[in-house]
Amino acid sequence: MPLVNTASTLKDLPAPPEGKTGWPWTEGSEPLPEKMPDGSEWPRISIVTPNYNYGHFLEETIRSVLLQGYPNLEYIIIDGGSTDNSVEIIKKYEHWLSYWVSEKDKGQTDAINTGLKYCSGKLFNWINSDDQLQPQALCKIAQLWAEHQPDIVIGGSIGIDLLSGRKIHELIPIKPKKALDLMKYGQFDLQISQPSTFLRLTLVQDMGYLNDSLHYAFDWAFYFKVLVLCREVNIITFSDIVSTFLIHSDAKTSQSIILFVEEGKTVIQDLYPHLNPWEKLQVILHIMHIESYQIVEQILTNHDRSLSLLMKILLIHPQLCLSRFFWGAVKREIFYS
Repeated sequence: MPLVNTASTLKDLPAPPEGKTGWPWTEGSEPLPEKMPDGSEWPRISIVTPNYNYGHFLEETIRSVLLQGYPNLEYIIIDGGSTDNSVEIIKKYEHWLSYWVSEKDKGQTDAINTGLKYCSGKLFNWINSDDQLQPQALCKIAQLWAEHQPDIVIGGSIGIDLLSGRKIHELIPIKPKKALDLMKYGQFDLQISQPSTFLRLTLVQDMGYLNDSLHYAFDWAFYFKVLVLCREVNIITFSDIVSTFLIHSDAKTSQSIILFVEEGKTVIQDLYPHLNPWEKLQVILHIMHIESYQIVEQILTNHDRSLSLLMKILLIHPQLCLSRFFWGAVKREIFYS
């Protein structure tokens, strides 16, 4: 039976590395009472951290979870066989972990799904090893869940530039009412940040966990699938900042936006049979938009081959290049990028 963590404090955890101060190094949340104000149990929250060779970020992530002062926490770390100092850091905190393992896996999604098998909470989220929870995040999530019993709770998030330490994005979530909201505008425009999105564990289980064939768009894919297949899903959003995420060159979304888009197209096409005729029309138009932007990006990032690329695209996709979608993408890239 996995360990369920009681509220940890600064004096319980190992001392922070020299020179580290502030949250979550020398500051922590006050431990919550054993019971909620109405006398009921705090809902168990299960958190999985997938990690591979992110030891330079991992300890800060771990402490941000453990120092929530939350009395019913199930924290699991699935490491993909790291060769850096990750395992050393995990062992440093293993007394406060519900479960951990370090072994070769098939990637981030596979690691999260492995961790899910050990989860027993009411609510679930994964916190990547370059993300952090903010003070009292779990308390706020739990109180909202206890009051409204939603399927999904989404709080605000802040994106931090690693090099400068400056806040780049502040995301205050807009509740998606239907799958087309996610498809048309994307998570970023809806201000949905994955580390601030907590899901009812049984919902994740009912949906068959995350799609481990995806490596970039799997969070968006899961949310899209839920909104397509569970039309009455209950979502609560609130503006408090509950997480931060780092923006850096090693992040997968920074490196491979094209692969993210390609996976997104596959997900949309897989769920196409479950859409009504109006939604299907919107999907077709959206995919044309995506392909237009990909074409423009190819041209603008290969200046020495722009003419040959344009001729090739005109031959392969004449109907697309002569559409307003294509020229809208060109205009956006030139004037607004």
